[in-house]
Amino acid sequence: MKRLYIVAAILSVALVSCTQEDEVNSVSGEKEIIITAYRENTVKETRTIQDSNGSIFWSLNEDISVFYHSGSNGGSKFTSTNSSIAKQVDFIGTITAITGVVEGDAVRYFYGIYPHNLENAVNADGSIVTVIPDVQIGKANTFADNHFVSIGKSRGLEMGFNNLCGGFWFTLNREGVTKVTLRGNSEEILAGKVKVVLDDNGKPQVNEILDGKSELVMTCPDGAAFQTGVKYYFVMRPVTFENGFTFTMETEDGYVGVRKVEVPIEILRSYFSYSSSAIDTGVEYKREGNIVCRLLLEK
Repeated sequence: MKRLYIVAAILSVALVSCTQEDEVNSVSGEKEIIITAYRENTVKETRTIQDSNGSIFWSLNEDISVFYHSGSNGGSKFTSTNSSIAKQVDFIGTITAITGVVEGDAVRYFYGIYPHNLENAVNADGSIVTVIPDVQIGKANTFADNHFVSIGKSRGLEMGFNNLCGGFWFTLNREGVTKVTLRGNSEEILAGKVKVVLDDNGKPQVNEILDGKSELVMTCPDGAAFQTGVKYYFVMRPVTFENGFTFTMETEDGYVGVRKVEVPIEILRSYFSYSSSAIDTGVEYKREGNIVCRLLLEK
């Protein structure tokens, strides 16, 4: 899911109870169903007092994991049916639904996790396991598909998806940069396999780190270089960089630049923080010895 568009209006989408709930409650066994999915549309950018609003759209051929009550191994894979980007789309797939009230249960729910991943799971207590990617693909002025994790929960077949992540966008001055790395100066966990719980409003929160990653690495497709002056979006879990963070930039010809920021910065859910200038402003790129040796050996 991607397509981050900067727009003038804030569009708020709440979890919606399914109007097809009666039909679902009459089903047991394996059945092909359609889930109508909505996005939590508000994504903001923040830098002290300056911010703007953004909306997220479903792209084409998106996949989500769907669970009824609980399950593991990625659940059932549902695929979007839209022919153009949209805020509301239908996902079709097959799921084993055993509906109705079970002894000791007040109600059972459908869960959706974007993107589909074989690590995705829903536990019997309603907690959710998913993965925030630590190796990311750069895409101009947005984040790439399958990066911005979101979670849905519904009693029926209409489901609102709420964002789990926030992030940081950046621009570059130097041409030829092919890799950008981000680390917290206190080695904060930014991504990886996490356990998630939903609050009373359906908003997801990381409850436990299962396999954490303290470094985010971004490259462009096919080894291409980042464009200068263009926004690229790192996606991560909400976190506070207690002692700031460090960007490391590497060029295609073996030069390395480092930008260290030593002030606390908080990454909020659904917000993208950013710098007022390119992250390599004033940075001196140097050719590191081990990179030179590697290049000589490759010749």
